[in-house]
Order: sequence, then structure tokens, then C-alpha cells
Amino acid sequence: MTKEEEEEVRREQNIKEEAFSKLRAREEELKQIKESQIKAKRTERMEKKKKEKKEVHINSDAFINYFKIYYDKDRPQVCWF
Repeated sequence: MTKEEEEEVRREQNIKEEAFSKLRAREEELKQIKESQIKAKRTERMEKKKKEKKEVHINSDAFINYFKIYYDKDRPQVCWF
């Protein structure tokens, strides 16, 4: 083989090694998630959002007044024969 071909082969091997190392790292991460050694990043974000939602305070007076407006309307009488 010529030097150019050898360099091309080395370059391809480096690309393959890098790709396979990323795959191995991802497989290891998935294994750890499966074994509950670490949590998935998406799960952590979802839990954080849930905590933020729980901290929201609802003004109960405004909420009750809204429902009074909606439900305290005059309702038509239904005749049953």
C-alpha cells in the first residue's frame, strides 16, 4: 500500500474507533439508567417542573368567586310530566 492509502486506512480506523467509543459510552449510560444507578436527564427535568408547579399558589377567593359567577346563574326549570 502507498502512504496515502495507509493514511486513509488510519483515518477511517480513527473515525470508527471514535464512533464505537461513543456507542460504548451510551450503552454504559443506558445500563446505569436501567439499573437505577443514575437518573435519565429528561426524568430530572420533569421532576423539577413538577416541583415548580406545586409551588404555584392559587388565590382561593378569586377561584371561588369565578365559580359563583359561572354556577350561580338562573337555570331554566324543567317540567316533568
